[in-house]
Amino acid sequence: MATKNNQRARAAETQDPSPLPWKDLPSGLQLILNADFLAKEYRRNARHQLVDHEVNDRRAAVIVYLSEVGPQTVNELARRLEQHKAAISALLIRMEGDGLVELVPNALDKRSKKAGLTPKGQQLAAPIEDVLSSVRRRALEGVSQADIELTNRVLQRVIANLAGDDGDDES
Repeated sequence: MATKNNQRARAAETQDPSPLPWKDLPSGLQLILNADFLAKEYRRNARHQLVDHEVNDRRAAVIVYLSEVGPQTVNELARRLEQHKAAISALLIRMEGDGLVELVPNALDKRSKKAGLTPKGQQLAAPIEDVLSSVRRRALEGVSQADIELTNRVLQRVIANLAGDDGDDES
């Protein structure tokens, strides 16, 4: 098994890792396009693997997050999962109807509700995380820890550069 993995890793190093149509574009643009494509491919693979658990990637994200941090307000979930509050609210209402989450009044602010996992939702958390871990392992096969750390630093820098940008470039 280890030999087979080593052979795949060596083969991956010698092949062009990007059969994508933008490989001849400037490297900065390739980075942005590759990051976007990676996110889409990860979600597509996750959706495909999650079918057996009868959840989609958005429901899986809510279940895993609530499993890790506990009950959260709709605003907190929307911010953390980078979704509109209305979209998260609608998703949580459907998930409540399916018995996956429970919406209860927020003790600190009666105008808002907190979402927490039901026992049924809690039972799904570990198998969903196993699926998502499997997708991540597959995605990172043949990629060294040093490359992962470097890529994380680069992407974090790019995100930080954009985070303060309001889109009004006057230069």
